[in-house]
Amino acid sequence: MQIGAVAEAVGISPSAIRYYERRGLIQPVGRRAGRREFDDQSILTLHFLKLAQAAGFTLVETQKLLEMGFGDNRPQADWLDFLRNKREELRRKTNEMRRMDDLLEKFQECTCTSLADCMTDAAEALRQKSRA
Repeated sequence: MQIGAVAEAVGISPSAIRYYERRGLIQPVGRRAGRREFDDQSILTLHFLKLAQAAGFTLVETQKLLEMGFGDNRPQADWLDFLRNKREELRRKTNEMRRMDDLLEKFQECTCTSLADCMTDAAEALRQKSRA
């Protein structure tokens, strides 16, 4: 399958496919009339890259996942540790985003007459939320 058809099938741009190729994540199986040809394995890998990205993995992390392998070739403990660490990172980010949202809500409702009052009110609101 040529790059344009692969891009359409997977839902990513041809430039992204070329980038993944330069990074060594996929390999064309050859060329026909000077155009790259990709096989089913490359297409499957591209779908995996897209899925990993949606799950919050960076490209470096996704490359590590691919290097770990699948099925019997994958060291299960390493795989599970990697996923646990990523989930913990996402939980921390989620908590941080909740705190950010709480501050934005407080600022949106702000009726303070001075910056000092606003900062005091915001700090108090955060303390109360963290106790809840």
